Amino acid sequence: MQSKALYIFTPVSSSAFKAGYVTLIGLPNAGKSSLWNALIGEKLAAVTNKPQTTRHRIPGLIHGPGYQIILSDTPGVLDRVAYRLQERLMNYIYETLEDSDLFLLVYDASQTLQHHKALEQFRSHFTPNNSLVVLNKWDIAKPAVEQQIVSYWQKLPLVKTSVLTGLGLEEVKSWMIQHLPEHPPYYDTDSDLSTLSLRFFVSEIIREKIFLNYMDEVPYACHVEVDSYEEKPEIHRISATIYVERESQKAILIGHQGQALKKLGIQARQEIEALVGTQVFLSLTVKVAEGWRSQDRYLKKFGYFRAPI
Repeated sequence: MQSKALYIFTPVSSSAFKAGYVTLIGLPNAGKSSLWNALIGEKLAAVTNKPQTTRHRIPGLIHGPGYQIILSDTPGVLDRVAYRLQERLMNYIYETLEDSDLFLLVYDASQTLQHHKALEQFRSHFTPNNSLVVLNKWDIAKPAVEQQIVSYWQKLPLVKTSVLTGLGLEEVKSWMIQHLPEHPPYYDTDSDLSTLSLRFFVSEIIREKIFLNYMDEVPYACHVEVDSYEEKPEIHRISATIYVERESQKAILIGHQGQALKKLGIQARQEIEALVGTQVFLSLTVKVAEGWRSQDRYLKKFGYFRAPI
């Protein structure tokens, strides 16, 4: 079976068409990535119950008769940043304010509303014509949250959603289509799922498994680079390096006699195989890049000063 064409895109031109860029913005752990996956129609973005799992602006494509939506997931909005990596993640959000046509403001309905100062700075960008408030996780909502949100955003339209039950997803999609500007499609309408490479999503799968298998600061100290990707009809051979900040983190990641890393590799390989539709050989190496989250030279090397490709 051939792998899915996640990374081949050709700009096209057309008339009498609606197309635009839509961005999900919200606090950490609001469920943005789960909502993004549900709207795109396949699990591509990393999803965990830990905040700040998303580290990039991740665009996906939704095609339909007469429209094309470029839907971007983004890192969670922070009140303050602790190191240079978080500064770069916040920059992705600032960039979306300049080049997005529409915004989905995603809130976790199961949590008491907290006003973040960073979100306050964005408030002037959101109007009833370009923004929809998405009250996510409505299946486990706290009743008082809705009134807090309505009062805070006042005139902005609101939709209640649940990725688990499917509640509100069609309403969100309909709102986006209705408010898209008239524009030719930005990408070939036969393009599939995302403008990012298969390598990028492989690295996201590996990183997600790190978040799911390790505790405390270890997942946040990890960065994954796909070093090589050899694609053959019968098997895909992938080599990836996991960078950590300290030797102690490397030891935890590998585990006793390499068992922790082996478990991580098996879980990642199985999900990659489901994605590409063929057998995968995955080789993982762990290296130390001391203090990489606070050093520009590593952030540039790892792609945080440019969009992922």
